[in-house]
Amino acid sequence: MSQNHSPLKRVQDLFGSKEKLIEKLASVLERDDGVSEDDLKIRLKHAPNSKLLRLLRVSEALEAAGGRDALVQNVAKLRGHANDKDYVAKLAGRSAASLLDAHRSLSLAAKKKATPQAVAPRP
Repeated sequence: MSQNHSPLKRVQDLFGSKEKLIEKLASVLERDDGVSEDDLKIRLKHAPNSKLLRLLRVSEALEAAGGRDALVQNVAKLRGHANDKDYVAKLAGRSAASLLDAHRSLSLAAKKKATPQAVAPRP
């Protein structure tokens, strides 16, 4: 699928309708206390298709990373603060997208640090 398609076209191609995408999102998104699934569906109905597709990508990436708690622990470990309970609690308050971004950048930095760069000898 080309990225040149509009968000509406991508929603129609992948799910058939916005309502089907909302059904899928309502079942996988975390909800605050006191927010029912029906209330969430009503709020999602008014969201743009591009935001719904982004929420789906984030939720799938979060699931692939082993869940929110595992992601928080991995980010804390990569930062070298795995035993710092206050830091882990602070990370737990961040959004899923922010955690995924931090994990991605820290993982790339760790890979770059682990692979030795060939240093050209000085003349």
